[in-house]
Amino acid sequence: SRLKEKLPWLHDRLFEAARAVDAESWNHVLRDRSLQLRCAEFHTVTPPGNLAYEEHYDQGSLVTVDIMLSDESDFGGGAFSTLEIDDVLVEHTFQKGDLMLFLSHKYHCVSPVTSGRRNVFVAEIWEGAPGTCNCRREARVGDCRACAPLAPALRTP
Repeated sequence: SRLKEKLPWLHDRLFEAARAVDAESWNHVLRDRSLQLRCAEFHTVTPPGNLAYEEHYDQGSLVTVDIMLSDESDFGGGAFSTLEIDDVLVEHTFQKGDLMLFLSHKYHCVSPVTSGRRNVFVAEIWEGAPGTCNCRREARVGDCRACAPLAPALRTP
């Protein structure tokens, strides 16, 4: 993946964090799996942007990692919440520099941003081929279906 090439320390820290939380909280669901970075994205959200669907989840991925890059004073709204098993929507504190790590099948959402800019780094870890293009991989093996026709143009020297 490009993240591994450009920022190997960040790539490695994401996987270290996922494995540590897995051992501590998830009963080793990641153990003995060949994990790869599916995608790494920079999300900038401005009003009225949101991820309003309360039953959104990151289908196909195992772990999602979010890192808040904005100060609380940089935007209004944009609260991160998870839908819990009892159908209660729980809002989570998410401040600049915080790393939020959760199993990708967990329902999550973001309320509308009402002012400013909300910047978040989002990465997904899965058990498939590493992402090498500018989109979210759909195919676990072989070329990315969306980018296969463009693959030579997307490769960097």
